[in-house]
Amino acid sequence: MKFKKKILFNSDNQIWRLLITSTDKLIIETRNTETKQVYFNCIELYTGKSIFSDTQFDEKCWIGIEDTFDDKIIFHEFAKPDMPGHKGISVFDINTQKILWKDEQYLFSFICDGKIYAFKQKFESRDFYALDLETGNIIEELGEDYEKINELKSIAESQKGYDKYFFPSTLSKLSKDSEAVNSAIKEKNIVGEIEYLEYEDSYFLSYHSNTRLKGTVNSFYAIDKEKNKIIFKEVLNTNLELLMPDSFFTYKDLLILLKGKTQVEIYKIDG
Repeated sequence: MKFKKKILFNSDNQIWRLLITSTDKLIIETRNTETKQVYFNCIELYTGKSIFSDTQFDEKCWIGIEDTFDDKIIFHEFAKPDMPGHKGISVFDINTQKILWKDEQYLFSFICDGKIYAFKQKFESRDFYALDLETGNIIEELGEDYEKINELKSIAESQKGYDKYFFPSTLSKLSKDSEAVNSAIKEKNIVGEIEYLEYEDSYFLSYHSNTRLKGTVNSFYAIDKEKNKIIFKEVLNTNLELLMPDSFFTYKDLLILLKGKTQVEIYKIDG
């Protein structure tokens, strides 16, 4: 197994969120917590081509992503600053880099078969609507038909393509893989948990260790299971005050590493 670096994304701001569209584009949300500014970036996963960089909207802070569908990003704003409640829907086209429509009377629920399912909040209930993704026009009024909404939501979840993703889990000391992993990395100063993932004939793992020169270090390793040998390694962060979990995952045949708080590295995995 070989790892070929495809993309290095580097930002002046902290990476807040990563999302991959069904068209293999990586959406990267970054935030500057001091100036309270949010930026959105988009790159093609397999070419590294930048589609847009540090894009902002009229609302410079209290805005986030609900979901994506094909080459569309569905945004929300917040009902009140510093509060989690969402407000409104706006749909952004990645290719034209324009807002297709925006409506503050709806709240987003989910996307199914290319339609946005949204609702208007009443005092003790909700009225649901199916909206056209391109225009925001009402396709269907579902009222309070929660049975149909739950059925459609289940279908929407099945359309997400989660089978393309693999995320690490915590390596238990009782796991059958624990001895093999620890004997391969030969690390005596591990702090916290080891996160690991079985990928084909390899283990991918991330862990923290205390070092004399670089303080607490977060490292990524790939280990050949049969040979019990390290085949790839990368330092993800140094001099950490807090442990940083969730530093890698795989998508299709790509390894995605989060380096520090401002970088993303993407490697093509060749078996």
